[in-house]
Amino acid sequence: MLGAHEHGSDGLRYVTRYKQAVLSNQDVGKLSRKVVEWGRSWAVQIAKSPPEFNDKIGELSREAMTFQLRTIETRLDKLLKIVDREEQRATRSSTAAKGRPVERSNEALIAALEATFEGPGTMRGGGPRHDNDAVDIVDIRIAPTHGELVTQAKPYLPANLPTAPHHLPSNSMDRLLDIEFRLLREELTYVLRPSPRRAQSLMLAHASAPLRVSVQRVLEDLDKPQKTDTQLRKILSNQGGRYRTDEAMFSIYTGIAFHGMSTNWRGLSVAISFDAPPGSARSTTASAREAYWSGGSGKRLMQGGLVAIVFKTGQNASIHLATVSGSAESMAASAKKDKKRVSTSLTFFDAEADDKVLERIHRSSISGERILMLEAPVMFEAIRPFLEALRTEPQLVPFSRYLVHLPSNQRIPAVDPPIYSMRPNFKFDLSSLLKKDSTAGPQTLQLVVTDPISIETARERLLEDSFLDPSQCTALVDCLIRELALVQGPPGTGKSVR
Repeated sequence: MLGAHEHGSDGLRYVTRYKQAVLSNQDVGKLSRKVVEWGRSWAVQIAKSPPEFNDKIGELSREAMTFQLRTIETRLDKLLKIVDREEQRATRSSTAAKGRPVERSNEALIAALEATFEGPGTMRGGGPRHDNDAVDIVDIRIAPTHGELVTQAKPYLPANLPTAPHHLPSNSMDRLLDIEFRLLREELTYVLRPSPRRAQSLMLAHASAPLRVSVQRVLEDLDKPQKTDTQLRKILSNQGGRYRTDEAMFSIYTGIAFHGMSTNWRGLSVAISFDAPPGSARSTTASAREAYWSGGSGKRLMQGGLVAIVFKTGQNASIHLATVSGSAESMAASAKKDKKRVSTSLTFFDAEADDKVLERIHRSSISGERILMLEAPVMFEAIRPFLEALRTEPQLVPFSRYLVHLPSNQRIPAVDPPIYSMRPNFKFDLSSLLKKDSTAGPQTLQLVVTDPISIETARERLLEDSFLDPSQCTALVDCLIRELALVQGPPGTGKSVR
């Protein structure tokens, strides 16, 4: 029989690398559960004295064997949790959000959230809100889609409270990552304006996102009769400008033309040109136009920034998001040469947009079509890594059992010592903290985190014979015997200095 250590390790790597394996093949889940069952049975038998299995681990010292078995159990537990979660995804239904904790804090707020709760994606009574409304955050595209931008439905924004309604189990890392991802994406991708009530708006799922509102306002103006006096009509007559609403202010660029495609590290890069907006961008002086687009003069169309391209033909409209892949220097150089047009490049998020662009490159124009570019004040490439990191495998998040939401009536779990400090024969050497002229005995001090006597001895020696004051002695020992510790120092003690 292969060692349970190899079983658990290989199984864990497999189900984390191939996310759909558990769903696409029922035997994977069955095999994984058997591996966990065999591994735990083997651990019980190998721990007996004498061991009932002929295995090299049985030749280790009791301390070393305990450490190895603890490591194996941790991996088996992760494997089982991953399989359970993937199987629950297949059977999850609209009733899965029921059965919440009985305990209630902030009862009025919780009651209001319960009354208005609608789950995400297929768990919503009326079906998904749009094409990017999914139950699992791994299925949500970070950049908003056309359907997401034009929908009038309020987004699914779960409250960041332990007892609030949510579609995932309480006290789970899956739930915490889901909440953090959805709220951070809404706040950063849509650029909510800072306000004292912003957090409450997010929590109650009534946030109004400027990017979404901007697109909807522009589409509304485009649908109005041509003789109607709208803010957009004035901007179009001026060949660009700022569009202002109560919720947001954004720039609109006109005269969009596509010139070619090339490849970059993010995919296809599309070369575009557009009308220089009113103001200094149209100056008769080349240096003034160059200064307008340079990196330090207002950060317009920053490299890595988010833009929305609106294609409008008759009653049909489509919105595709892209990031600016051209540099400020290249834009400034193009503006220096031409006082009416500016050039840069974009990278779209979806292949459909690339197809549209390719068609327009080969055809000079499409009858009745209007193309606009809306600038969203979002440095998307600075935001994307954080959102992608939140879509990690929940079971692989460090310190997950301490980070999850806990009801007020549930105690925080006991904090274990660091894993490395529990290896056989590991000791912290604290001798350098002792005074050199001490008469209290040998100038050596070692700390074994699994030995209560050693811990107490270290505390007493440090108090009696070190350079540390009592609070520092306590803090030092507590940090060494815990894998997670928070220490609050007094002002001016260099907490912000690494």
